[in-house]
Amino acid sequence: SSGINAEWPLRPGSEHAMEYLKNRKTRHVNLYGRRGLLQFQGNIKEVREFTKLSGIHLSVESDNISDVESIMADIPRAKKRLTDLLLKHSRATPPGAGDISVCMKFGWSPVGIASDSSGCVSGIALRKNLISGDMMNPTITSTGEVVEVPCRCVITSIGYKVVRLPGVPFCEDSHKIPEHLSRVLERSDGPVVQGLYTSGWARRGSDGVLATTITDSANTAHSIIEDLRGGKMSREVLDESHDVRELLRGRNVRFVTFEEWSKIDSIEKESGKVKGKPREKIVDYNEIIKSLK
Repeated sequence: SSGINAEWPLRPGSEHAMEYLKNRKTRHVNLYGRRGLLQFQGNIKEVREFTKLSGIHLSVESDNISDVESIMADIPRAKKRLTDLLLKHSRATPPGAGDISVCMKFGWSPVGIASDSSGCVSGIALRKNLISGDMMNPTITSTGEVVEVPCRCVITSIGYKVVRLPGVPFCEDSHKIPEHLSRVLERSDGPVVQGLYTSGWARRGSDGVLATTITDSANTAHSIIEDLRGGKMSREVLDESHDVRELLRGRNVRFVTFEEWSKIDSIEKESGKVKGKPREKIVDYNEIIKSLK
C-alpha cells in the first residue's frame, strides 16, 4: 500500500527494522487475548494512534460485546474511553482494498503447539473461553472448542510470574516482592530490608506498559537517593555497592556507565533528528562501543 510506505520514514523504530517491515507482504494479523475487552492492558493513546495509520484496518471480536455495553455507565472514565474505542471497532466495516487487516480476538487461550514431520512448529492450538460473571473481573472457563492456527514461530512471553530469589523476601500468593515505596520489606507488614529495593513487575506484578515501568524505575531511584541523603544506609551496605562493578571488571565484562549511556542517548537523538524521528537506535553492540571511543 502506498499509504503505508509513505509513512515509514516517520516511524520511530530502528532503520533496519522499518526497512524489513516495509517490504513484508503480510495482509492479515490476528491478536488473541485470553480474557475480555475490559481486561485489555493497552492504553487509549496506543489504540487511537494505531487506528490512524494509513492502510491499517482494525476490527475487534468478542462474544461478550452486549455484556460489556450493559455496564458501560459503571466503568471508570479512563477504562470507559478505551472500551468505547474498542467497541467502535467491533462494529467496523470490512477492510478496503490493499488494507492490512488487524483483528483483536478476545476469549482465546493458547493450549498447545503443533509440529510438522521435521519437528518444526507448524501451528498453535487455541481454546475458546467462556467469559462469565463480573465483566470487570470475569470467570474464565473452557467451552471445549479448540482450533489450530497455522504458524511457524512461537515466542513465549505470556504467563509471566516473578520467581523467588535466594535471600530475597517473597510473597507466594501474589508472586511479588513485599515492598513499601520500592523498599523491600522482610514480609508484607514487616520492617524494611536496608539497602534492598525492587522495581517493575517484581514490585507490582505483570501489568502496565513500558511507560509504567519507566515511571516505576524513577520512583525506585528516588527512594534510593532519599535513603542515601538521609543517612539510612549503613557503611556495610555502601561498601557493598561497589561489588557489582568490581565483579564485572574481574570477569572482563565491558559494561556501560551512566555517563557513557548519556553519550549514546545524545548520539541516537541527533541521528534521529536528521530523519525526523525521536531517535535512531544503535542496535549493534560493536557500534555502541565504537561510538564511545
